[in-house]
Amino acid sequence: DISPDTNFGRFFSVIACFLGILLTSLITATLNVLLRFSSSEDSGMHVMSREMARINMKEHAADIISLWWRRRRGGRLSRFQMRPDVMHELTTKFHRERNKSNVEVDDLVSMSVKI
Repeated sequence: DISPDTNFGRFFSVIACFLGILLTSLITATLNVLLRFSSSEDSGMHVMSREMARINMKEHAADIISLWWRRRRGGRLSRFQMRPDVMHELTTKFHRERNKSNVEVDDLVSMSVKI
């Protein structure tokens, strides 16, 4: 084991440890600032997620209508469509996406950003 024997060596090793911790925290804080979205990017991301929720909601609605029509007409059903809980699962997904897509644009945008 290598360890400092003198008081100056011990003091220097303590200072080196604190400088290492300080350098690591500064690098972490800098990366955090660089990777954080600006307010306009954050607003744009929220608008895109709302539009994706609208697209998904339309797909889930089409799946619900298709399943209802196939069950009513007695058509061929896939294994997924034959499960008894599939209609509940599809309606739950539909309602979840509808709640995501009902957010107003004004709620998504910060005060300093115009869309």
